[in-house]
Formats: sequence, C-alpha cells, structure tokens
Amino acid sequence: MGSYAGSLASGTGYAIVPVTIAYYSETDFISGPVGSDVVAARAARAYALLDTGAEGSGVDATLAVRIGLRKTGETRNLVSSVAPGGRPSPIYSGLVGMEATGSWKLKMFEFIARRQNPRDPNSPLLDGYEMLIGNDLLGSCMFVVDGPAGQFNLSYDGSVAS
Repeated sequence: MGSYAGSLASGTGYAIVPVTIAYYSETDFISGPVGSDVVAARAARAYALLDTGAEGSGVDATLAVRIGLRKTGETRNLVSSVAPGGRPSPIYSGLVGMEATGSWKLKMFEFIARRQNPRDPNSPLLDGYEMLIGNDLLGSCMFVVDGPAGQFNLSYDGSVAS
C-alpha cells in the first residue's frame, strides 16, 4: 500500500497533490512508467484537487489539449455553479500518477480551470489545480483529513477497477 501525506492549502483548506498526467489509449499504448522518458513527450506535471464531492475525475481543457489526451467519444452532463442545469462535457482517457501511490488509468471529464486571466491559457491558476480526483479513484482509497492540524493523508492499495 502506498501513501501520500500533505498539507491543506492555506486559505482554502483544499487537499491538492502533485501528479503526472499522460496520454493513454487501449490501442496505442506507449509503454513505460508515467513520468519516464518514454512518455515524457505526452505527459505533464500538474496539481490535482482531491474532491470527495465529485463522482468522477476531471482535467482542465487546456491541459488535456497540451498533452494530447484522447477523447473517448463519450460525454458527461457536468453540473456547476455556472451551468446549474448541466452542460455536455467530453470525456478523456489518460494515465494519472502520484509518486507515492502509483498510477491509474482514468476517464476524466473536461472542465475549465479558473485562471487570473480567463482569456490566457498560460495565466496562473486561481485555485492552484488543473485536475480533480473524484470518487471514481478516491472510493478505493483511505483519505483522512486532520482539519485542525491542516494535514491530510491518502493511502491506496492498488485495487482500483478501470
């Protein structure tokens, strides 16, 4: 079992973790561990919010395009504060890895990360993350938050079904 311990983000209390996200396709798999030279051209380092309120995992549209994630052809109705009735969101497949806990094949919905300048995709992030890791993965983990201490721990035993 791997685990990752971190500090909650000051001001927001978010549990944000560094991850590597990489291109993945069932028919065009690039072999090698996430973050290795083999997949470096189709991978990026990012920060992900551990979101226990999200059913699934998500990826920022700009990040998905930058590393060439493959759309699966599926969509998901994404409900948010700006689209309370929902809007169709494309689904991407990719590998997501955290050094301490391994890597997982995930299907991720597309969302738009909040940036200081919404018209500039290279503008700094307002919330500090470009990915959401939801209950599709967290449901197979032990996620413990110590609010008063400002700490969290994520443990994973490797048994996520894809």
